[in-house]
Amino acid sequence: MASLILPTSIFIWPVAPAYVAVGLVVAMVGGTIIARFGMLGQVAASVRTVPVLGDVAAMTRGERLKGLISQLINSAMIFSVERHARTNLPLPPFAINFTIRYKFTNILTPGNPHPRPLHAMSFSLRKILQNRRQAPLSREENMSYVKTLILSSASAITLLGLSPAAMAQEKTLACEPGETYVMNVMVMGHPYWVPVFEGFKQAADAMGCEAVFSGTPDYDITKQIASFEQDLVTNPKGILLHPMQADPFIDPINRAIEAGVSVTTFAADSPKSKRTAYVTSDNLAEAKFAAEEIVKVVGDSAEYAVLENPGQSNHDLRVTALIAYMEKNYPNMKLVGRQATNQDPNAAFTAVSAMLQANPDLAALWIPESGSAEGAVSAVKAAGDTLMIIHADISPTTLEEIKAGNIHMALNPNQGIQGFVGFMNTFLGAHSDVIDPFNDYKVSGFNPMQIPFVDNGFAVITKDNADSFVLEQYMAGRN
Repeated sequence: MASLILPTSIFIWPVAPAYVAVGLVVAMVGGTIIARFGMLGQVAASVRTVPVLGDVAAMTRGERLKGLISQLINSAMIFSVERHARTNLPLPPFAINFTIRYKFTNILTPGNPHPRPLHAMSFSLRKILQNRRQAPLSREENMSYVKTLILSSASAITLLGLSPAAMAQEKTLACEPGETYVMNVMVMGHPYWVPVFEGFKQAADAMGCEAVFSGTPDYDITKQIASFEQDLVTNPKGILLHPMQADPFIDPINRAIEAGVSVTTFAADSPKSKRTAYVTSDNLAEAKFAAEEIVKVVGDSAEYAVLENPGQSNHDLRVTALIAYMEKNYPNMKLVGRQATNQDPNAAFTAVSAMLQANPDLAALWIPESGSAEGAVSAVKAAGDTLMIIHADISPTTLEEIKAGNIHMALNPNQGIQGFVGFMNTFLGAHSDVIDPFNDYKVSGFNPMQIPFVDNGFAVITKDNADSFVLEQYMAGRN
């Protein structure tokens, strides 16, 4: 409707206010239609042809309304001035006044990296006035003005009818409808995964994606690989994977990558695979912290032991790094026990009971996970003994033992960040077209979002801050 009035406003200047009024209505209605029917791309292309608009998405609604009014009125008034100058008719006073005022206010510059020079409007006005007593506008000139006014109208519709979020939509990283990401783990019932998946879901919600929790309830590498391959059948965009063991997952991960599925590992890794990224706490830093804490409490000439879970990369590194650190920095610290318990509380109970009997001077125990820590503390209590226990990760059971003073402390990866950042790495791996980095990815074939290691940090949990790690309270707040 506004477009039909545009040619008239060129020849009869009082019609310009009518154009503005109708344009306002069209802007509000048209903006809704544009958003609903996915026409933002076409309108945005028109908006980009009007350089004075600048960064519309960064404007407040008030700034966009001011910009709308100035865009409409300025266009109509300038063309009205031009037309009257060419025909030597009296100029409408408000046309001159507005044009001069626009020179100084330059309303449409918020966020514009290339604002129109302040002298542009005054120059245009002088040029128009110099054109008096010339021939009337040609048909081509009239049509050129009509085209520009239509572009201004499209700009106005976009300015008023769409929110800044909608204007930025084309630049926003977001999922397509139904785009799904999976988090796959072993021993699905373990409480460690709960905060991780909460972080994963929070990131998915922020990006408009679907989040699925998957894996196997068993501590069985064959079953976890089978669950991973079943996930691939559902055509997810990406998978955040905690591989129970590194090498058995090499081929499954590589097949997923070749099929176009982004794979990020977390908490444990498969470094020889083509996984896109790895998110975990710094296991070397955890081992060093634990070693220094043990020495601080029991001295640098004492006996210590470790439990371990061979085959899981992060647990292996926590144990081997602590032993190596002790050997290098505290040679008088004596390792008197090293037993595989594989996250099994019963196996840990048996192993620690035997260690206590064989080593009456055993002073400290380092455990790379919480399952074995549950059995270890039970063994110490059953023996009526005292032993400094420090372990990685946390469970509701070990948290209560920390509160009671039976476990010295736990080093717990920041699980929420692990899940959130894990999702983001997986998402970016699936949308790697957003980046063109300065490397050889085009010839090497690697995903340009390849990230070797992301440290999600870890928390030190003691009796003083244990209440902040009660899982039930956290989930109650989340729900």
